[in-house]
Amino acid sequence: MVKNKKMLFIIVAFIMLLSFNVVYAAEEDDIDGICSSEELTRLKREARQIEFSHTFDNEPSGYRVYYMFVSVNNFDEKFYIEDQDEKRFYYMPNEDGEEDSSSYYLGMYLNGRGLTFKIYASDATDCTSQLLYTKKYQLPHYNDYSTREECKLKENKDFELCDIYYGGRVENDEEFETALKEYQAEKAKQEVKPKEEKKEESWQEKFIKLYTDNLAISILITIGVVILIIWIIYIIIKKIKNQKNKIKIDLEV
Repeated sequence: MVKNKKMLFIIVAFIMLLSFNVVYAAEEDDIDGICSSEELTRLKREARQIEFSHTFDNEPSGYRVYYMFVSVNNFDEKFYIEDQDEKRFYYMPNEDGEEDSSSYYLGMYLNGRGLTFKIYASDATDCTSQLLYTKKYQLPHYNDYSTREECKLKENKDFELCDIYYGGRVENDEEFETALKEYQAEKAKQEVKPKEEKKEESWQEKFIKLYTDNLAISILITIGVVILIIWIIYIIIKKIKNQKNKIKIDLEV
């Protein structure tokens, strides 16, 4: 009986010790998988670097229905993206353990639509399924009037209804043509400059203009005039001096 009790005690002790090791190992795994505030902050910062872009599908689907191809850059295996409206999830393909940060195609969306994407941490991190960033992305409206022949002309390049992403709405061809005529009329009005009245120049202004337009000749003439004036002054001074000498001689006689 005592022997059986000892055996039972040994078995119970062994089970308790085994259970303790299992719990301890599980706790260690949980500690290793804790999402630290530092890692969460880093992931949020990197998530904000994810960029969305779009390209235009110039092949309409049906009657004047245009779509945009939406892609994402700086997207790697640490993240996954949820399209909040469509409830679709996008995960970065990761072949052979290599990260690919090149452009990743998300999908095709109707032009002019507002999109909301939520970026989460993936299970490649310790912050699995943590919401990191919500990105709102607005697709521009496509203006199919931008393909008209009038919009290919150089003189109409600044006409707003020829802008591929014109933000307004053109109801019909008549509205477009009316707006184009108004634009061309206003542009023609601005290009016509009033003729300036010709102002009569004074003789002083004509002299200055002639002098500055023929600077080299003017300098030579100026030098000549200065020399001539000096020569005349010299002659006058010499003549006065000679007269004084003559008067002096006459007085002595």
